Order: sequence, then structure tokens, then C-alpha cells
Amino acid sequence: MENEQLQLAEQFINHTGRNVFLTGKAGTGKTTFLKHIIKTTHKRTIVAAPTGIAALNAGGVTLHSQFQLPFGGFIPQHRDLVFTQNLKFETKATILRNIRMSDVKRQTIRTAELLIIDEVSMLRADVLDAIDFTLQYVRRSRKPFGGLQILFIGDLLQLPPVVKQEEWEVLQEYYESPFFFSAVALRDDFPVYIELEKIYRQSDKFFTDILNNLRYNRITQEDVEELNRYHKYGFKPAPEEGYITLTTHNRIADQINQNELDKLLSRQFIYEAELQDEYPDNFFPCERNLALKKDAQVMFIKNDPTGEMRFYNGRIGIVEELSENKVVVKLDDGKRVEVAKYVWKNIRYSTDDTTKEIKEDVLGTFAQYPLRLAWAITIHKSQGLTFDKAIIDVRNVFAAGQSYVAMSRLRSLDGLVLTSPFPAAGIDNNESVIRFEKTKHQQGDATTILKLSAWEFLEESVFAAYDFSDLVRAWQQHVSTYNKEESHSEKQKHESWAVTQLQLTAALKDSGDKFLNQLRSLFAEREARLAFIEERLIAAKNYYNNPLKEICANVFLQKRKMTFAKRAKSYANELEDLDDLLLMRLKELHKLATLAGALAKGESLNGEQWEKTFDLSWRTKLMEVAVEAPAAPKRKKEKGTTQLESFRMFQEGKTIEEIATARSLTTTTIEGHLAQMIKLGKLDIRKVMPEDKLQRMLTVMQSEKELTLNNLKAKLGSSFSFGEIKIGLAHAQYEKWIIAV
Repeated sequence: MENEQLQLAEQFINHTGRNVFLTGKAGTGKTTFLKHIIKTTHKRTIVAAPTGIAALNAGGVTLHSQFQLPFGGFIPQHRDLVFTQNLKFETKATILRNIRMSDVKRQTIRTAELLIIDEVSMLRADVLDAIDFTLQYVRRSRKPFGGLQILFIGDLLQLPPVVKQEEWEVLQEYYESPFFFSAVALRDDFPVYIELEKIYRQSDKFFTDILNNLRYNRITQEDVEELNRYHKYGFKPAPEEGYITLTTHNRIADQINQNELDKLLSRQFIYEAELQDEYPDNFFPCERNLALKKDAQVMFIKNDPTGEMRFYNGRIGIVEELSENKVVVKLDDGKRVEVAKYVWKNIRYSTDDTTKEIKEDVLGTFAQYPLRLAWAITIHKSQGLTFDKAIIDVRNVFAAGQSYVAMSRLRSLDGLVLTSPFPAAGIDNNESVIRFEKTKHQQGDATTILKLSAWEFLEESVFAAYDFSDLVRAWQQHVSTYNKEESHSEKQKHESWAVTQLQLTAALKDSGDKFLNQLRSLFAEREARLAFIEERLIAAKNYYNNPLKEICANVFLQKRKMTFAKRAKSYANELEDLDDLLLMRLKELHKLATLAGALAKGESLNGEQWEKTFDLSWRTKLMEVAVEAPAAPKRKKEKGTTQLESFRMFQEGKTIEEIATARSLTTTTIEGHLAQMIKLGKLDIRKVMPEDKLQRMLTVMQSEKELTLNNLKAKLGSSFSFGEIKIGLAHAQYEKWIIAV
């Protein structure tokens, strides 16, 4: 990356374990860096954000869904629930009691090396502490965030966290402010503060000076007078001028857009989004039913996916041509763009069974034309966008930072129109944020911190990787569980196999301890011995590669074998944990040798370099061999047994998709099993179906005389699967609305 501060941030991520706070004014390249680091880092990464739309824009998930956080406030103590008149607060004790995390999610969190939190201005301090506690628990580590590195990205003087007054009356006992930097988890080790200063959106220094004064509550009388030159009472732009109104509330923006659309006399077309599988309403990036007319003013909400740069997120245009399957938009430069539907993905992170790398599983998709009506938009939704012309309404600004966000969307003052005079006293931003920003000068020189942190990270990682004590303990614990007679458990037949793996691992520990003693003397002289440290790590990686690979292969094959054995599910899960531990250690030895080489050469290690150094073809071949193993013949289960098995797995916290995968059945079949449990009154439908979907289904069911599967499917449409409708009918039968399903 060209920007010096961006290069610094990249090196902190790739060469250290330090948490990083990357900030900067609007238009400095934070989003560009986010995309760059996701693409290039060698670390296993999870991307998340405080809200659904922010997560979608970042290409990740919400923090609440990833860490299964409560939506109420969090008190950072072990104590019972705290109630006020209308609020409930979670504590460490209640989170611990209520963690119901799937194996897929646990494994992903344990193997992750980097968590990126975008739009951190909206992240509450108590939510970050809840994340810290959850990470420590799931990753089995008392280190802050369970030892996971975090990259915080955002501008704190943009949109603030949402905290109700009655919530804050309780939380202020524990926090100085609601912002993330006040979290208890950060008090002893605050992230490295890196600020991007080069502004790419605005080139007019006069305008950027006004924005800076607005940002830091330094607005002058001269600034106000300059801004008020752009106040135009009752301004009505011509349609072709391409102005967009930035306002404070959704209802105002929606009303403006609807009024302008109604004025157009041309035919209205409604384009319905195509939804597949799981795609929650709060993730909709635009209107599910997009109403357009010829001559409507619209805004693109995605960059051109073809790479031809015909349009960008926030570009304004006019609808020129419409048909049932065609939308053409004319841009301000006269170019015509035939718009194609864009597919947004709702993802979940999981761990690849072969590589143990974090991957994205697509849970559902939303396909729609990437457009929205654009006579008006809320300031909140304008965050991250760039406009050439905007009408700004600052009369009803209700949150610190809103006026700054609105003004900073513009490239220059030439495109500004104010609907009312700018307040003479300005609009204050949050003083606690401004005080916090001043602390960036107290951390010292970031380059010096980087050098020291890189050494500390390499040393700490090397000593942890070559201390095989944890592997020995894991095998000892595993061997100790062989405590039944062989006739009672498939697992007991393999005790001697487990003892052999323990002995092989213990041999690694003995030689590893000797190598650690050698490393201590090398790291005592650090820089003078860096080349030799690299040499020794390469030699050690080669020495331990085959014996560690042998144990790893043994476990992998044993695990695959047990997937075909009867009464061996829990045993296979134990082997899965050991497989994770062993392969991750093998990868770590290879990566550390590569990282030491990069440091010795003064280079930055990226994902592409790292991937070239670690060959997994041996494991892929094992996967192929294991898959070909014959499945043990299965006896036909008694009627009802298979339904109870699905019900048991669901009660253990597994999702319908996970149960279907584990049992080699379809999701519709599993939904049918759970429907039977609902019909018998053994399962509450609300544990299976989200409340909003349930209410939509119940509304339709209560208005229908004939409650049949096909009839309800026709009424509810593609957003409900046949399996979900079966669940609804089972609920209706349990409630005695109908006699039989």
C-alpha cells in the first residue's frame, strides 16, 4: 500500500499480536484498507460489525450473531441478573449459563487469529466486554480476548453507539463513556492508535479546514458565515441536476422519495428481490420490492462488479428505460448503464476440515437491482458514500457527529445546499471522544512500537509452538477417558492406538524442550542473531514436520473411520479436537520459519507468501482415501427413533443444517422430525422459528379456512420452505386449530 500509515497498520497486523485501532476522517481510505487486509493477510480472519448493514458492507457478520451476545446491556461482573423497570442486564454469570454455541462456531472462534470490527464508532463498551468474556471462555484462555488479535476500524466522530438513557443510568457505574475505548478489556492494554490523515474525498483545503473545525467543535463565526452562503430557502433543483437530500430520519427520507415518485406520470414497475434460503430481514441491503418509474432519480448502492468503473456506491443517475426484466440508468456524464441484479450473501464462518482455514459458508442470498430511490437518504445510510451535490437538512440533528458525517459526504462546497441556516454555535460532537483522540500522542512512536512488538510476537509464538506440553496434556486427558469395557463402547477398542499416539507426542516434547533451551540464548541477543534464528527455525520445522505429520495423519484417518462406525459420534468429536490441535501446530511451525525470514529481510509477510510455504496435498490425499472407506451397515431404526435423535441433537444446540449434515439427511427431513416434536408438545415452535416469521405465518394461517401444505405455500411464497410450513402446521395441530396435518 502506498500510504505510510496504511503500511504501518498492515505490518502491525501481519507481524505482531497487538490490537490496532485504525481511524481517520471521512474519505481517508479505511474501507479500502479493510478490503486489502482481508485479501492479503496470512492470518485466519473473522470480519464483523455492530449492525446488520455495516456487517453486510464489510463482507462479514454481526458481532451479536458471531458471539451469540444478548441484546440487552452487559455488566462486566459475575453476579445474578440485574433488572430495572423496563430493562434486563446480562452478567458474566448469565452469559456463561446461556452459551449455546454450535460446534462449527466454537471451532471457528478457536482457530481464528484476527477479528476485524468495522464501524467501531457504533460499538458499545459493554458489548466489547461481553465479546472479551465470550472469547476467553470459548478459546480457553485468560488473555484479553482469549489471545485473539483485534483490528478496530472506524471514525469515532461519526455515528455513536445507541444507549438508552435508562440503560446508561446503570452502565455509567462501570464505564466512563459508552464508546468501545471505555471497555474494561482495554484498560490495561489499549490498541495501537493509527490515524489516516490523507483525505482522498476532498481536495479543497478550505473545505477540509471547515470540516476539521466542525469535527472538533472548533467551528468559527467565519466558518458559519461561509456555510450559510449555501443556504437556499425552498431550493428545488431541476431533475437533471442530480441533488440528493440528506436528512435525519427514515420517515422524512421515505416521504420525500415517495412524493417525488408519485409526481412522475410514467408506469410504475415493481421488482421483487429473489431470496434463497436463510436471509434475515435486518440484512436486506435495499428494498425487497423496488418501485421504479422512468425519470426516477436513483443511487447505485454497489461499486460496478465488472471492474469497468461505470458506477460506484453513491453515484446518482436517472432511470431512462424500464421493462419487466430490464433497468437502464443514465448517468450525469450522459452514459447509459443497463443494470444487472447483484447478489448479496448472508454468510457464516466455519473451519475447513482439510486445511483448518476459516471459510465462508453461504446461508442465503438476496438478489436485487443495486439501486434505491435517491431524492433523499438518511445521514446514517449515507455513511461511507460520496456525493457531488447534496441538500443537507441539519435542523433535526439528534446525534453527535451527524452534521459532520453529512457535510463530509461532499467532494466540495460547490455541491452544498443547506435547507436552513447553520446554527451559529455549531453542533457539538462528543467531548469524551475528542479527549480520547488526544491520547494518540501519548503512545510514543508507532514505528518503534512495531519493531519491539514484532520481536515480542515472534519470540512468544516460537516458545509456545515448540513447547509440546499442551499436546502431551491433551493426549493424556484423552487416554484417561478409556475407562469402559470394550463391549460397551466402540471407542474402547482403540485404547492401545491412543497410547501409541501419546508416546509419539511425548518423544516430540523431549526434543522440543532441548530446542527451547537453545532458543532462549538466541533470543537473548535478538537482532544480532536474527539470521541464525531464521536458520534454526527452518531446520526445526523440517525436523518436526514428518513426526508431527505422522501423528496428525493417524488422528485424521481414525476420525474419518469413526464417522462410519456405530455409537462413535462423541469419540469422533474428541478426535476432531485433537486433529485441530495437531494440524494447527504443524502449520504454526511452518509459518514461524517464514515470518522470521520476512523479519530478517525487513519484508511484510502476506497470505500469498505463506500459502506457498505449506503443502497440504498429503492431507487432501488422506481425505480421498478416508471418504472411500465403506460405511458400516445400518440396522433399520424403530419408528420414531430417528426423530428423537434429531430432537436430541437440536436440544444440544446444533442447527437444523448441522443436524442434516451430521446425519446425512436433508434439512426438510430434519424439519419434519422437529415438527413431530412440536405436534407432541415436546418442543416450543419459537425455539425453531424466528418470531417475525412465526407471526407472519400465524397471520396467514388464522385467515385461511383450508390449512393444507400446498395452500399455505401458495399464500406464503418463497420466503417459507415446505419444512417450515410443516412446522407451522404441527404447531396448529398442537394448539388444536386443526385435527390432522
